[in-house]
Amino acid sequence: MGEESARTMEAVDMSGETCLAGQEGFDLSTEPQALEEVRVSVRRLVEFILRHGDIDNRRHISPDNAMQEGGRVHRMIQRRMGAEYQAEVPLKMTFPADGYMLSVEGRADGIIHKDGKVTIDEIKGTYRDIARLLAPLPLHVAQAKCYAYLYGAPQGLERICVRLTYCHMPSGEIRYFHEEYGFDSLEEWFRGLLAAYRKWSDYSWRWRGIRGDSIRGLEFPFPYREGQRELAAHVYRTIYHKKKLFLEAPTGVGKTISTVYPAVQAMGQGMGEKLFYLTAKTITRTVAEETMDILRGRGLRLKSVILTAKEKICFMEETECNPDFCLAFSPVIHLD
Repeated sequence: MGEESARTMEAVDMSGETCLAGQEGFDLSTEPQALEEVRVSVRRLVEFILRHGDIDNRRHISPDNAMQEGGRVHRMIQRRMGAEYQAEVPLKMTFPADGYMLSVEGRADGIIHKDGKVTIDEIKGTYRDIARLLAPLPLHVAQAKCYAYLYGAPQGLERICVRLTYCHMPSGEIRYFHEEYGFDSLEEWFRGLLAAYRKWSDYSWRWRGIRGDSIRGLEFPFPYREGQRELAAHVYRTIYHKKKLFLEAPTGVGKTISTVYPAVQAMGQGMGEKLFYLTAKTITRTVAEETMDILRGRGLRLKSVILTAKEKICFMEETECNPDFCLAFSPVIHLD
């Protein structure tokens, strides 16, 4: 096989047919859109700006099936409501940003039309003692206010109500918190929240452009070994068609670079925003790190982070994340 052929990579064109693309990347570009849409959910928006807390495990820890139980509680409460209650209402608004359109979207648990008033219902299942809950949690209020704005702005409402519905999941006990907002103050609050998020989304948008430009010029860093080109093409096609690929290959064939490179190229074509590379052993993690370093050395601009189990990074012999344990069993350090 000639050098030029060896440095050619199989890809898939936009119609799904097989074609050949040069090693410098998979060029599946189409006509660029004037303004691309960047989407963020209400929950993501609120948690990104307002989330707080710690890893203190003395707080109540929810069971493994908490999410399923939360869904059951939502459906139970919604079924109890009357004809004035509209459940699971999709909401979306799009706002112009710096070179893109920012869409905020979500699904309100319920919208109530009664006595000439509109109320946004936000349902939360909890294992806490709701009798001791003095006020709704700020994050939950913020979610409800976002839904209130997304619904009220197109309707031209002057005032809108929100209701936080807390349900104690073991007993089914329910407690409500009500609030009413003038739309001018609600809009000012929402615009402030959006402006705070824009600091991140604008930066992220610019970085995506830098990353994309670097991917388009990225070459496979080595001459292809036997079977390596076909492996990389299979990985790319799998991502393109949103399928799953199960692969078994012996050590030394270059599996890491042959999977990471086409995955990065797919990111450059808008087929994904994040690449997760999971490893069971430290040595395979190290190989993945080295692979990213090799690609960065060839011009790739891509950020990466290593996530590891807290048991491996904790200084204590036992991982018990609360201040009492750490203070009681941590070694005493004397500084002279």
